Amino acid sequence: MNIAISTNEKYSRYTYIMLTSLIANNPKERIDILVLISSEEMYGNMLRLKELETPDVHVEFVEVNKFYDFEKLPNNAQWSKEAWFRLALPNVMNVKTERVLYLDVDITICNSIKKLYDTDFEQKMMVCCRDMATTSWDNLVDLQKKLLVKREGDDFFYFNSGVILFNLPKMRAEGYTFEYFTEIAEQYGKLMYTKDQDLLNFVFDRSQVKLADENVYDFFGYTSYKKRGIAYDYVKENVSIVHWAGFKPWDVESVRYPTERLFWDYAKLTPFYYELLEEVVLGEIDTAYADRNITEAIEKLKVANSEKATFFETIEGYKQILRRLNVIS
Repeated sequence: MNIAISTNEKYSRYTYIMLTSLIANNPKERIDILVLISSEEMYGNMLRLKELETPDVHVEFVEVNKFYDFEKLPNNAQWSKEAWFRLALPNVMNVKTERVLYLDVDITICNSIKKLYDTDFEQKMMVCCRDMATTSWDNLVDLQKKLLVKREGDDFFYFNSGVILFNLPKMRAEGYTFEYFTEIAEQYGKLMYTKDQDLLNFVFDRSQVKLADENVYDFFGYTSYKKRGIAYDYVKENVSIVHWAGFKPWDVESVRYPTERLFWDYAKLTPFYYELLEEVVLGEIDTAYADRNITEAIEKLKVANSEKATFFETIEGYKQILRRLNVIS
């Protein structure tokens, strides 16, 4: 299997954990991992990714900034330049390579992904999954609606860029290279709220994309727990890829939910388990996050109850006036 990721030193520990889960759940596969990275990020824990190599697992770094300029592409504190690296895959992958599975590093692999990797493209450009947090036109922000206006309607779909199986020969043959994507980003970048994801949704329509089951291959941990109550045991048994979109297990001052335990199951197999656990636990303690939020919730409840009482007092006042006017009994 050809696997590609893009990351930096800030995310290196989470990347190590993600790859650990990938290797653990695909034990009989030959896995070639291509790490897309900037030259200035080649230090520290990033270099430790080579520790994951075995006779069946190979890790290769590609310093993509040596070939392409990502600095001019739109980015911000939430979406760094690394988000654009996946767009260079048709260019940097070996020309003989027919497919590569791109994976975001904020995911956990719970079961085999071989079936996804072997999916028949059926002449499509890529295989990916619907974005579980964007199931309707109304879920888009105003910027996205301006960019994706052609998607509005009954056949609306919006896919997530965190798990994509690329059909490399077809993309190259039809001109979908990094240069092409750069032109689109420079022209429409101000309307791209989720950067590369919006760009890909702008470029590729439903006729060019084959959809895989998001409930198996791009399962949003927090969204699924909050809206559907799906937690640890079900996910561990039935899901191949959990995507920590939104609240992440390693975040401090975050919402905690049972599915997060899957991340820690694999973190425990890495050298970073105790330091990450300490960061999260002590971070919560030092900020008194839970206590502060409980206090804020109580204050909001007091205000709500006060407003509720005022509302009913006002209604009762109107009733008294109407009774005096013999409008109601």
